[in-house]
Amino acid sequence: MMVERVPGYYEEVAHTADVCLRVRAQTLEALYVTAAQGMFALMRWRPAGPEYPVRESLRLEAADLETLLVDWLSELLYLAEQRGARWVTFDLAFTAPVALAAQVEGVTGWLPERIVKAVTYHGLRLHQTDDGSWETFITFDV
Repeated sequence: MMVERVPGYYEEVAHTADVCLRVRAQTLEALYVTAAQGMFALMRWRPAGPEYPVRESLRLEAADLETLLVDWLSELLYLAEQRGARWVTFDLAFTAPVALAAQVEGVTGWLPERIVKAVTYHGLRLHQTDDGSWETFITFDV
């Protein structure tokens, strides 16, 4: 299955414990998608059986953008574990300032070499930069 790329990037940031990602993108939607791509890349997937396509729909609402980001990534992590899926395509739109709807597609038949146990609030920052792009630092419990 082809991985769709959005105009954004993620990089692993040195952290004393766990794993931290710095994510930057031109739009808030792209930031959320790039954060999801980064989280699943951290998991270093390996083939473990036949691939079958899977799809899920999500609707989330939160008190603020940071909580919505943690909820988004946590829900993807939960669904990946429940469905035995590696999510690779994310179609996301904000339906309100702190609410989103998304369709995610992926494949079964893959296992992570690194388990992400949780998405944390530790050191979480999400802000719009001077050039209008969006940036976040998010930490994962591994």
